[in-house]
Amino acid sequence: MIVIASTTLARTGMMWFLYKIFGRWNDKVRFFLIGSMVHHLLINVTMMLEIVLECGPNPYRLSNRLLYLHYAWDGPPEEGSAICQPIIVATSGVGYLSGGK
Repeated sequence: MIVIASTTLARTGMMWFLYKIFGRWNDKVRFFLIGSMVHHLLINVTMMLEIVLECGPNPYRLSNRLLYLHYAWDGPPEEGSAICQPIIVATSGVGYLSGGK
């Protein structure tokens, strides 16, 4: 998640720089750059939420999902107290976010 957040900030900073340079004179460029910034931020926030919400308790209940985040790498426990989404679920709905096909 740190990689996604740092990439988001770097790209948004570059777009802000371009906005400050070229957005003053041309309204089309201004709206394009603002739209690109908003679109980029929404996509990356969605990806970060997908990573955090991938694993959770079984049976489902409201809980702190950050406690289950390590199961995405370690695998779910044997007793079945936590489950993770199959990779096909993560890549089918928002596949371009997850690096899917």
